[in-house]
Amino acid sequence: MALAYPCEVGYMSVRLKPGSNLLNKAKRIYKKTLQLEKKKEQALGKRKGMYRSEEFLLEALQEEGYDSYDAFMWEALKQEMRNREQVLDQQNFNFFEQAQNVPEHLKTLQQRLGDLFAHLESLSELHDILLEHSDYMLELSRSILLLSINAQVSSSKLDSSDNSITVVAENMGMQTHKGEEQLLEIQKIVKELNQLLRSLNFNIISSKLQVEMTNLFLDELTDDQNSKKLNQNITSEKSIDLL
Repeated sequence: MALAYPCEVGYMSVRLKPGSNLLNKAKRIYKKTLQLEKKKEQALGKRKGMYRSEEFLLEALQEEGYDSYDAFMWEALKQEMRNREQVLDQQNFNFFEQAQNVPEHLKTLQQRLGDLFAHLESLSELHDILLEHSDYMLELSRSILLLSINAQVSSSKLDSSDNSITVVAENMGMQTHKGEEQLLEIQKIVKELNQLLRSLNFNIISSKLQVEMTNLFLDELTDDQNSKKLNQNITSEKSIDLL
């Protein structure tokens, strides 16, 4: 999995070795899409074959629960990053023990981004809970609204001198209708929050990977420079001995 960033001289790519459970699903969908594309290319030509395969891919992703290709990529990036962190934890890998030549402020930045990613997981879980509960409350309010309508219809068949049941049913219906409007507004806000979370998720993960890459490169570069200096010193000492 590659994250590509444009820059002045072209682009920079940070790559991850995929290993999450989503990988097998991606392989399966890709294989079917490729087979269909080749078949359609032979029958309709290359361009139309590509369009048909794109339609097939989006339908396959929707069947898996993703509303778009971007939504799938957001989830894939998050799962791959989570899998990466788990693998490193299992291997007891500590970058800060390995890297001896990285400035403290860059180490601190890497740690902070790691903490943000961990908290982002909790925030995503909270979002899912809110969305699930708002769906349940909306369904419940509509059931209550239907109940109030049935109550009004039933009360109209009773003695017209006693309209208390009708008044209660009407009030219940009015309050339920207002509650439904508020719940719909909450759902709208939760969906907007989802878009913000996706963007935040990408920014944190990509920043974390870029900082880690920079720190690793800096550590390797410093080690290489130290090795060259050491070799020069050894050569000088040997030269002196030879003299």
